[in-house]
Amino acid sequence: MKITKSLVATMALLAMGATANATETIYITGSTAFRAATLNAVKSLLNNANPTAQSNAAFTSSTAVNWMGVTYNGHTINVKISLYGSVGGVQTVSESIAWPFLIDSATSAQAQGEAFVAGSTTMTYYHDFQVPTIAMSDTLQSSTPFNTTALNDGVVGVVPFQWVASYGASTSLNNVPTGLSMNNHLVNAIFSGGSAPLAQITGNSGDAAKSLFAIGRDADSGTRLIAMAEAGYGATSTVAQFKPVTDTTAVLSHDYYPGATINGIAYDPGNTGYNSGGTLAGMMRYETLTHLAGYYVTYLSKGDATAAVQSGSTGTGNAVGLAWNGVNYYTGNTGAAGAAVFNTAAITSGQYTFWSYEHVLYPNQGSTTQAFVFAPALVTAIKGTTSITGTASASGLNYFTMSVVRSGDGSYVTY
Repeated sequence: MKITKSLVATMALLAMGATANATETIYITGSTAFRAATLNAVKSLLNNANPTAQSNAAFTSSTAVNWMGVTYNGHTINVKISLYGSVGGVQTVSESIAWPFLIDSATSAQAQGEAFVAGSTTMTYYHDFQVPTIAMSDTLQSSTPFNTTALNDGVVGVVPFQWVASYGASTSLNNVPTGLSMNNHLVNAIFSGGSAPLAQITGNSGDAAKSLFAIGRDADSGTRLIAMAEAGYGATSTVAQFKPVTDTTAVLSHDYYPGATINGIAYDPGNTGYNSGGTLAGMMRYETLTHLAGYYVTYLSKGDATAAVQSGSTGTGNAVGLAWNGVNYYTGNTGAAGAAVFNTAAITSGQYTFWSYEHVLYPNQGSTTQAFVFAPALVTAIKGTTSITGTASASGLNYFTMSVVRSGDGSYVTY
């Protein structure tokens, strides 16, 4: 059939009308470190509307959330969140790579009933592949290899991190730190070759035959990038990390973590790791000395570290919080009912330096879009102001409580 000019014009007008009337969707991905703060901030911007689907029964523990047909700025919009890693989030936004979000019709039961597999195209409910609008990141964009599109950067808070050794590395009463401390040399030695003698952290010659083994996150993780930058090893340097084989309470054996392709980039065995800080935290609670003659050491966000060092259902018992360059952030399970306690003042005063800024990263938005208004509003909702408290403290530290600053990931902390 021959298409006339008038028919083409009519089709174009119909298409324009459909576009104009389409409900705009804002897609948010990236870091889980500020998950609770991000979710609370988005909900507040949406007039406290309840989501139509969330991936965890506890709202602030959800990594995927949908709000469909909600009101914002006098318009009806959708907001979809799918958080699985800082570096990967930067990559998807800067390089315009589609990432899986929950489908529009998903319910909470469906979201919670299907395990998310990053990059899988066979998932039933995590199957809306879209280029994200906003990336949450605990790293600077410039610290990652992904800088095709320069993104706007709103700093919204401070993310604390903690070094942790696996169960049994210390027998201290009530799990109070006993002086075991990680430092730049140890991180470089352990994560470049996969292990180092335990004696290097304990100072005991009798521990020379025992080892500290590297275990950690995959290359999508901002926590990994910050840990390696802070130690001077190199933010994106190759690491050698293990994957344990376990029974219900103990690690029976291990080998280098299998190689993987993440967002189109191939990583060799050992240079990969867990895609979840929560899963890694649980692994630190397993007994390792019997079969490995040593212990694991890793880097965790404060929230994941808390799960590792407090009483939990996985493994044998509590992991061990380590100092960083002689300064403790974790001070023991001395809170109510054995809760982990952290020394916030050690960070805000500049003594403890294993932390980064949390960023809201987004490209320039068309001025007629709701994303143009929403992205900077999200920055303010999380960060707050000098007189209005934002949501940052739900996940990390309020930006305005800091007495010190740093110019980059792993850079010197100054007043």
